[in-house]
Amino acid sequence: SDEAGKLIEQRLKIPRSHVLISATHTHSASSAMGQDRSDLQQSLDDYQQFVARRIADGVQRAFNNLRPAEMAFGTAEAPEHVFNRRWFMQPGTVPANPFGTTDLVKMNPPAGSPNLTEPAGPTDPTVSFLAFREPGVGPITVFSAYSLHYVGGVRGRDISADYYGMYCERLARLLGGQEQDPPLVALMANGTSGDINNINFGQPRPSKKPYEQMQFVADDVAKEMHTPLENLKYSDRISLAARYREPTLRWRHPTEE
Repeated sequence: SDEAGKLIEQRLKIPRSHVLISATHTHSASSAMGQDRSDLQQSLDDYQQFVARRIADGVQRAFNNLRPAEMAFGTAEAPEHVFNRRWFMQPGTVPANPFGTTDLVKMNPPAGSPNLTEPAGPTDPTVSFLAFREPGVGPITVFSAYSLHYVGGVRGRDISADYYGMYCERLARLLGGQEQDPPLVALMANGTSGDINNINFGQPRPSKKPYEQMQFVADDVAKEMHTPLENLKYSDRISLAARYREPTLRWRHPTEE
């Protein structure tokens, strides 16, 4: 991210302080963490440099297509795909943790287990989005954020953009944006999904074919977005603001024992 910010500033003169990089999540890609994950100051390897360049290339392509725009924002609700993956369990049924004690809550417990009592907290069902269009021409981009961890189920060792990529393709088709020149760019960011995934642990889920669940979630969330996007009020005069806070967390170390 830091290297991409440098490249964006060098190429396009956009200050690094004005570059916010959001991410998605997949279990079906190679790692961008480098050769030694414990050394955060290591020099970037060839793959990390490649990823940083491609991030900057994406911004360059957007910069090349700059044109007058109107902006709108809104939300959609998709509660049926988000579940808390942390559950309270019957006393004595949670395995010991790495620190030698027993927690009250188990992450990713056995689905449908009679020892489950209730989820450890709520979920966020809202899809928030920003939409931009060129006046008199059509949509430019829709940037969404949904608090869903990811949706697994690829074939073998496939590399996949996960349901995020499928959602973007589906939304672009629904909006007719793929026939435009330049085409509509749909984007989906990973929301606040630390405890949220796509598995309802309250009941077992039958197995699915590769990519089946990904496509189901992507198509359904894109469909939920369609009505709010149709009823937006666009403006060419919108004030933007942001708040940023970086929390400091204590590091818990296990004892020698």
